[in-house]
Amino acid sequence: MYTVSLEGRQQIIRILGPGDFLGELALFQDMKQWCFAEAMKPSSICLLPQQAFRSLLLQKPEIALSLLTAISARLAQAEKFISDLALKKVEERLASWFYLPLVCYPMFTGSTVNIGFAA
Repeated sequence: MYTVSLEGRQQIIRILGPGDFLGELALFQDMKQWCFAEAMKPSSICLLPQQAFRSLLLQKPEIALSLLTAISARLAQAEKFISDLALKKVEERLASWFYLPLVCYPMFTGSTVNIGFAA
């Protein structure tokens, strides 16, 4: 998922993996999605209309609890990101950002990152 500035610059918001979801803001608020999504490999998606999803949540409260768990994890990650941005030095932020995909996105497990430093 990414957003684009008026100048055309793109900012990645989140990388989704199998079983992840997006667009949940539109399910609970009458607002349009403000970001874009692009598949990095062939993918299948499922579209749930707002009313059908709300009805499902009322019928199956365990789904609502799972959704709250996932959204609260995203909120915690966003709060950590904001805190890191304000409190960590650039080098510490870079180290965290290289480490984060390995922890949060299993599809990167086993990936190697080579960083060259100029002398």
